[in-house]
Amino acid sequence: MKLLILLFTTFNLFLYHADGLAEYHYFMENDAILLKFEMDKNELEHYKINKECHNNKLFDICVTNYLLSQTNLKINDSNVTFDFTGSSVYNNHIILNFKSKTTYKSIHKIQVKNNSFYEVNSKFKNRVRIDLDRFKKSFLLTKNKNLITL
Repeated sequence: MKLLILLFTTFNLFLYHADGLAEYHYFMENDAILLKFEMDKNELEHYKINKECHNNKLFDICVTNYLLSQTNLKINDSNVTFDFTGSSVYNNHIILNFKSKTTYKSIHKIQVKNNSFYEVNSKFKNRVRIDLDRFKKSFLLTKNKNLITL
C-alpha cells in the first residue's frame, strides 16, 4: 500500500511540476544592491546552460557568467554591474549572491530585463522580487514578457 501511495504521489508531482522556475531577489544593504539568485540544483544542472562548462570547471563560475549575461538591472537609467560574492546550497537549491559595484542613495526608476533559460525552455519562468527603496514588488517573467519598468 505504501508503495502505491509513493508511486501515485511521485506521478502527481511530475504532472504538476512547473516547467522551470528561478528566483531573483534584488534588495538593498548599506546603499549597495544585492541580488540573490535561487534555483533547484537538479533543474539547473539539467539545463546545461553553458556547454563549455565542463564538470572539472567551477560550476558556480559558469552559472554566474551565464546569469550576468542574460539579466540586466537598470537603476535611474544606468546599468548596474554586479560582482559575484558567494554561493551555497540549501534544501537542494543553489543560491548565488551578487553585490553591485556602485552604491545608490536614491532610486527613482527601475528596469529589469531577464532572458535566462528561455533558449532551452520556452516555458521557463523567472520570478523577480524587488525590494529597493520605495519599490516593493514581485513579478513573474516569461519569454514573451521579459521586461519590467517601474
